Amino acid sequence: MEYIHRELERKFAEASRFFKAVLVIGARQVGKSTMLKHMAQEQLRTYVTMDN
Repeated sequence: MEYIHRELERKFAEASRFFKAVLVIGARQVGKSTMLKHMAQEQLRTYVTMDN
């Protein structure tokens, strides 16, 4: 399946330049985890989840 770029990516990238950790919260099933995993691979960042 092809990755869908999200509007939040720019804001996340900007915030991650100023902060070591960025928390992303929001409604279920909108692509938060998918976006973060995708961006972590591109930017060589660490992806951490708080899921049980």
